[in-house]
Amino acid sequence: MKILILPDYIMHYRIELYNAIHKHKGIELTVGYSEIKGDINKCKFNLLHLPKSKILNVQSKLIHEYHKFDKIIALFDFHFPIYFVLSGLKKKHLIWWGIGKGNNQTVNLLRLILVKYLPSPLIVYMDKVKTWYEENGVSSNKLHVMGNTIHVNTPMIYNNLEDKKDFLLLGSINSRKRYEDFFEAFARVHHKMSTKMGIKVIGDGGEKDRLISLIQRLKLQNRVNFIGFTTDQEKIQQEFSSVLATVSPGQAGLTVLHSFAHGVPMVTYENAISGGEIENIFHGKNGLFTKPSIESLSDTLLLLANNKNYAFELGQNALKHYTNNRTLKKTVQSFVDFIIHN
Repeated sequence: MKILILPDYIMHYRIELYNAIHKHKGIELTVGYSEIKGDINKCKFNLLHLPKSKILNVQSKLIHEYHKFDKIIALFDFHFPIYFVLSGLKKKHLIWWGIGKGNNQTVNLLRLILVKYLPSPLIVYMDKVKTWYEENGVSSNKLHVMGNTIHVNTPMIYNNLEDKKDFLLLGSINSRKRYEDFFEAFARVHHKMSTKMGIKVIGDGGEKDRLISLIQRLKLQNRVNFIGFTTDQEKIQQEFSSVLATVSPGQAGLTVLHSFAHGVPMVTYENAISGGEIENIFHGKNGLFTKPSIESLSDTLLLLANNKNYAFELGQNALKHYTNNRTLKKTVQSFVDFIIHN
């Protein structure tokens, strides 16, 4: 079966997923893209460059290529009207893929009408979004949940609690993460921690300089280690060996799965921005939610730092959740099964 996926951008964290789909028996995958934000040499699937116009993101080349594929999986995104044209041309051979429901109620209503009355099925990231469509009259047979995940070669947990002396901030340094809340919270309570805790930052981004200024104001320079951006799994795994918990107050993205795969619990605000990954966190079992305040976050950091056995128990459950539910192999098999039967 020849499948075309249309994600617009090929992100570095999606390449392993596409490779695994392409490798699956009976599947030949092509990914149509306007830009690759990753190492093209790691792409083992077929590539189809689709330049887009500045107006309406029209990918005119797609009109001449779409008929070559048995199934098309396209972004469920109104910024790409050409995909809705394809829905009419391909009918049941096109499948939508996207977040499915946002904050704009008018847009949500349009999404609901399209899924309800057009033949194309929909893949979403979250169970609660699938439930919303079902409650509004869409057949469950047209809906599928495929949670985001990240591939880790060797999921594992480090057992030496004495080595766990760091909190970790992982991923792009941007305002959505609200890292400044973490540093303010840490500054309030670090002197009460039974272990001298450090902070690792793996990632880079536009907010880094502002964050450094905050760290200097809070006199935390000697506690923070900026490691920079890397996709080297061995290096990341080694850095995780000293991590007690990963913290991202404002956003719960793929960092959740990355952390779980290394047996490390996640701490985030209960109202954190998420594309569905937040549904993997079960409070008090494999991670902790806090109220969206520096005071609540401070209390949680202190709790974990002074109760490492509890943090380790959360980490064990986090790893178990990843290996039982979110490995790349399980994700791909679920995805392929739905594609084949729709």
